[in-house]
Formats: sequence, structure tokens, C-alpha cells
Amino acid sequence: MASLRALLGLGFGLRLCGVLAQDALGFKLEEALAEHLKIIYAMDEIIQDAPPRVSAQERQLQADTTPPSLNVLTVQAYIFHILVTVQMDETGIIYCGAVLHSGSYTPSAYELKTGTNLKGHGSVNAAANTRSNVVVNGLSASTSYDLFCYAEDASFNGISNAAILATKKPSVITASGGDYVAPVLKYVAPYFTAESQALYINVEMSEDGTVWSVALKDSGSGTTVPTSSAIMNNVGVDSWGTHPIAAQQLYKATIRLGGLQEDTVYDIYSFARDMSGNGIDNTPAYPSNVTKIAETKFAGLRTLAVWIPSKVSVAYAIGSTEYALEPATWNTHLPKCLPGVGSSHFRCGPDLESWSTPPVLTNSQLVSLASHASAGCSGHLQATPPASGTYVLLLRRGKCAFAKKALQAERAGYSGLLLVDHQTNLDRGVLPDMTAESQDATISIPAWIIGKTNGE
Repeated sequence: MASLRALLGLGFGLRLCGVLAQDALGFKLEEALAEHLKIIYAMDEIIQDAPPRVSAQERQLQADTTPPSLNVLTVQAYIFHILVTVQMDETGIIYCGAVLHSGSYTPSAYELKTGTNLKGHGSVNAAANTRSNVVVNGLSASTSYDLFCYAEDASFNGISNAAILATKKPSVITASGGDYVAPVLKYVAPYFTAESQALYINVEMSEDGTVWSVALKDSGSGTTVPTSSAIMNNVGVDSWGTHPIAAQQLYKATIRLGGLQEDTVYDIYSFARDMSGNGIDNTPAYPSNVTKIAETKFAGLRTLAVWIPSKVSVAYAIGSTEYALEPATWNTHLPKCLPGVGSSHFRCGPDLESWSTPPVLTNSQLVSLASHASAGCSGHLQATPPASGTYVLLLRRGKCAFAKKALQAERAGYSGLLLVDHQTNLDRGVLPDMTAESQDATISIPAWIIGKTNGE
């Protein structure tokens, strides 16, 4: 033993020193040796009587002889697999397996660990008192199985045969068909559009379903990937939006994330489910693959630093008042020329509207037919006066689509449309998007929406 040899080496040195010193003084050599041997023997007995050295981990393993307690919480059957939610009170491994439904056979711990004599099996490394999912693979469709589970803790203590039997879930029948394939979600060109207080995200999914997107402010230290629940339920995010996906729109959609801060960086995360309820993270048929949500991160999108909305100036006999407006989505795509725009009295081109340079309807007169919200929804609107000049029609929002009122105003000869919103409390503090969706290209006059307080 190294410690003993070191001690003997030390003792041998002492003996030599002692012998030389004692010899010089005339003591007998035998007495010196006998005295020294007594010391060595005494130390050797102390070393032999000391308990063996055991690490803290070894002491913990030696102390744990109790098997874990295992609970099978839920069982969900699919076509070729069963998803089992389990939980035990210690850290360890949980095994689950399926046998054909017989009503009597119970597999052993060895069979559940190795898959021997089973029709399907799976396992998971489980943390103490934490729900975990076991996927029992390799099954056949429309078949009845008995399900059993077995668990071992980190000290290799396994549950008993009686405890295995207690986990039995009899006659679990797999599905005969269905869609359990996760959809694929991606961002597509032009990817995004930025405003001062909103971001528009362009997405595409591989099949019909629904997409949810959120914006998280990045203050310089990055953002934390949200859960699918947080994304769908608008929890703990700075902005939220959703949109259905359908074949009629070529499986594409634009999601608006409003109520953002100007000149601020945001990270975008998205989640999607198809019409069968399958999420991009493989849920609910399989354990959640959280990396799928992380892969949707669209990082570093910055809102615009300055936002200049359209404005309308209304002149009175004693002065004028200016109001801020929100433009309709079709304003940016108008292909027609507007009379009375700019110094030349005409303005043509695809950019009638922009956030920095709104169009100006010079010397236009405002005509109000806003006594009822239904105005512009049916019948014919009052035509523009016969006098020369341009006229902008003022209507109330409601009772029909924006596009309907815009087309009615156009037919009545108006050069523009101004709608008064009916909401006192705005959703997220912003006016609604004034859009005609797929009919944007059919409208030939610009339009704007004004808040209820200013409009009335």
C-alpha cells in the first residue's frame, strides 16, 4: 500500500537517524530497533482498522435500494404507434411495450427492456416527478393490444412483476387510418414588410390549416423561443397574429403583427397546425420536437424609424383642421390617374400612396353621406354635384365590406373615399386594416379610414 510504504520509508529514515544518534550516545542497538518496531506496528493497526474510502456517489448508490413508483397517465393510439404519457418519482428509464390483447399474458422486465416477444416497444430517459412520453412503435393498424410499462431508477432498482401488471392498459386499439404527418411551414418572398408600428410576415404551408405568428422584442440579449401554447394563445409576446391557410390562396398568407414600437428590433416565431390537428412540432401524435419552433425564428426585423400617415386638411371659413388617416391597402397599387392630384392636376403610376409621400387631392370638396352606417352598401349613392372639381365621399364604416363602399363611391363619381370607424376602443390601439383582399386590383379610387373620435 502506497501510504504504508511511505510511512515505512519515513520510519526507516527515522530509524537510521535514531540508530546513529543512539549509537553515538552509547545506547544498545537492540533497544532502539525494538522501540521503533512498536511504533510501526501501532500505525499499521490504525490503518487496517480504518473504514474503506467511499465516494459520495457510491454512498448514494449503496443507500438506494428502493424501486421507483411508476404511473401511466394517458394512452393515445394512432395507426402504427401508441403514445404513452408516464411519470415516476425518481430519475431513471421507463420502458413500455405492447402485446396482442389476450387478457392474461404479462411480459417480464427483461422483455420490456429488450423488446423480446413484444409487438412494439419504446423507452425514454425520465426525470423525477416529470411527465415524459414513450412512443411504442412497430404496431399494426386497427389492432387490439395490451400495454405494459417497466421502470428502473439510476441505481438499477426496478419495479416488481406485480407493479408491471398494475401498469396494464388492456385492449388499446390502433387507428385504421388518418393523417398524422406534420405540416411544413416556411417564410416566402417578399418575406416581410416593415412599418413603424407593424410587421407583415409572408408564410406558406404545405397543406390547409392555420398559422400563428408572434413578435418578441430583442433588446440586445436575444429572445427566448416561445412554446406552441404561448404562440397560439398570445401569451408573453409583444405582438400576435394568425391567418388560415387554404389551397385557394395557394397555401400562402400574410400575417400582420401590429402595436409595435418604432425603430425597434423584433424576432418573429411561428407555429402551424393542419386541418387534422397535426402541429409542425409533430404533436399530438408524437412527443413535441421543440426545435421545430426554434427553426421558425425570423431574427432582426426592425420597424421603421419614422411613420408619416396620410393626412386630410378640412378648410372652414375661419381656418382649417388637419386629421391623420390610415390608407387602404389598394392605394399603393392603383393603376389609374387621379384628377386634381399635385401641381399638374393629374398623378399616374403604381405608387399613389406611400408612408412618406401621401397623395394630395388638391381643392377637393368633402361630401358627407355618413348619417347611416348602411350607406354605400346597397342601392345607389348620391352622385357628385355637377360643378367642376373633385369630390371625396365621407361614409361610416359598417354593414358591408370596405370594397363594396369603395366601388359604390367610384360609380357615383367620387375621386376618393373617407370612412369613419365605429370603434371607440381600438384593438391593440390601431385602426383596422382597410383592405379588399383579392379585390384590391378592382378598385380605382383611393380610400382612407379615420378614427371615430376625429371622424365624428
